Amino acid sequence: MWPKLTNLQRKNSSRPSPSNSSRRNSDTGYQSSASRKSLGVVSQSTTRDRAPEAGPEKTNYADDGLKHVELPIELLGEIGLYLEDPYDKLCLSLTSKLVHASVLPVLYSSIEFRGLDRCFEGVQWLMDRPHISHFVKELILRLNYSSFDRDGRDSKRSLMRLSGGSTNSHVMEREREKEISMLLEELAWSGNLEKLEGFFWGGRDVADDSLWKVLRDSCPKLKDVGTNVGLYLYKLQAQCELFKFNDLKGFSITTETTIARTDPILRYPDPFPSEMWDMLIKRSPRLEKLTLGGHFPMQYSCRSLDIFPVTNATWPHLRSLAIEIGGPLIDNEFTKYPYDFYSKFRIFLSQHPNITNLRTHGFPEFICPDFLDLNFVASEMPKYTPRIKTHHTLRELDLGGRPNVGVVAQEIGATLQRLPGLRKFRVWMDFSHDTAHLKVYDAIKEYRDMLMNAMELEELNVICTTKGKDSFLLDEFSQVMHPLHQLKRLELSKLHSVSDPSLVEAASQYVAENPTLEYVSITSNFREEGPHGWPLMRMYKKGTFRAVRDDEDIPKSLSVHEKSEEGFLWGGRRGTRRS
Repeated sequence: MWPKLTNLQRKNSSRPSPSNSSRRNSDTGYQSSASRKSLGVVSQSTTRDRAPEAGPEKTNYADDGLKHVELPIELLGEIGLYLEDPYDKLCLSLTSKLVHASVLPVLYSSIEFRGLDRCFEGVQWLMDRPHISHFVKELILRLNYSSFDRDGRDSKRSLMRLSGGSTNSHVMEREREKEISMLLEELAWSGNLEKLEGFFWGGRDVADDSLWKVLRDSCPKLKDVGTNVGLYLYKLQAQCELFKFNDLKGFSITTETTIARTDPILRYPDPFPSEMWDMLIKRSPRLEKLTLGGHFPMQYSCRSLDIFPVTNATWPHLRSLAIEIGGPLIDNEFTKYPYDFYSKFRIFLSQHPNITNLRTHGFPEFICPDFLDLNFVASEMPKYTPRIKTHHTLRELDLGGRPNVGVVAQEIGATLQRLPGLRKFRVWMDFSHDTAHLKVYDAIKEYRDMLMNAMELEELNVICTTKGKDSFLLDEFSQVMHPLHQLKRLELSKLHSVSDPSLVEAASQYVAENPTLEYVSITSNFREEGPHGWPLMRMYKKGTFRAVRDDEDIPKSLSVHEKSEEGFLWGGRRGTRRS
C-alpha cells in the first residue's frame, strides 16, 4: 500500500489529478486507482454507464469519448500470466467476479509463506481451500525466514535465533516444523497439489523423508525441489528420499543460519552424499536451475558445503546458477589449492553457454576481505588474479552475497565489459577495507567507472559499505546512473550521512534525471561490527518509490512508501514504525 504521492518537481505536496495518473506504461509495475477502474470497462462487469442489453453478444456504452473494446474473459486470464508484479495481478482479479475466476489460476500459481506461524497457517489455509490449492504450481515455505530477513511477529524469535537461541527454542521450532511437514503430507496425499512443479523447504533443517516421498509420489509434475540444510547430517544420508527424484529441472541447497557460529575456526565443510550428485549429474540431464549455498543463509553459517563435484557435470540446458565457495571452504581449501576449483569452474562455465543468470559468492577473483591478508592482496592481486570467463549471453550477474573490497572494482568493471547482454546486476562493495591501497576511496567514481561498461542495464542493486565519514551523499549517486539510459529498477543501500537529502527527494531526483526508472528503493543504514568482524547494517530509513506517469508516459509523480526501522539488515529485527 502506497500512502502518499509526492510531486517530482517538489513544488507542492498535492495529489496529482486523475488525468495525470490514470494511465501507465505497461512495464512500470504500478497502477493508480484511476487506471484500475479502466479494467472495469474492459471486464464488461463494473462499468456503470452500460445500457441494458438483451443478450450477451451486444453491449452499449455511454458516449464518453473513449473507444471501448470488449475482450474475452479468458484473454484477461492470459494477460495475467505476463504481469510480473503480484500487486498488479491482484488488482486485475478484483475488477469483477468473472475476471477473478479467470485470473485465479494465475493469482495462486506461486505462493510463498514466511515465518513458522505464517507457514503453518498458510498450509492449513490451502487444506481448507482445495479449489485454490489445485492451482498451486510453486510452493515456497521459508519457515526460518526471520533468521535472515527479520520482520513481523517472528522478530523476537529471530533475535534469539540469530544469537544461537536456547535448547528449548530449538526443540519447539523443530516440533512446529514437524507439524507443518505433516500437514503438507496430508495436503499432498489429498491430490490437491497435483499441479505442483516447484517446492522449497526453508526450515531449520531438512524435512523428514516421509514428506519428500509423499511429494514425489503425489506430485507427478514436481521437477524443482530445494531445502535448507542445518546441523543434523543424519537427515542427508545416502538413502535420503530427497535424493531419489529423477529428471529434475531445478535443485537448491541453502545452509543453516546463525551468527553465533560465524567464527571460521568453528566451521567445517561437509561433502554431500554421492547419491545427490548421481541424482543431479546422472539422472537429471535437463537441469535448468541450480543453487548451492547462495545469498545470506551461507554467510552466517557453521556449515560450508563441498561443491567441488559440480565441475564434473554437464547440463546442456542450464540457464541459472547460484554458487558459493566462500567461508569455511576458503579456510580449508583455498589456502591449499587457491585456483584448483576456480580453474575447473572456468572450464565448466565455458561448457555451459546457455547460462543467463549467474550468482557467484566468495570467488577468488573478487576477493572477500574476511579470510585473506588484504595488504598482500592489494599489491599482488593484479599479477595473479584471473578474470571470470563468462559467456556473452549472460543476462543476470549477482556479486552481492559478500562484500567485494574496493581494490577489485576495476576487475568487476572489466568483467562487465565482456557481458553486452547483461540486464540485471547486483554488487556489494566495501570501501572500508584495504586502506593500504587507497586511504579514501571515491565510491562514486568507482561505481561510475564500473558501470560505464554496462550501459544496457535495466535493473541495478547496489550495496555500499564505507567508513562513516567517507560515505557519499544520496544525490551524488545520480552521477552513476546518467549513462544507464535503459534503467528501470534501482535498489540502493548505503550508510547514512547527516548531509543526505531526504529519501523522497533523492528518489525524485533519480526519476527526474532518469525518466526510464519505474521503481526505486533506498535504504539508509548505520554500520556496526558484528561477531568476528562480520559487518552488520542497522537500518535507519527505507523508502520504496514507484513512478506514476501521465498519458504521454512521462513520470509526473511518485507513489511513496517510507518507514523508519530499528534492527539489523543482516542480523537483527525489523521495526514497525511507518511514515
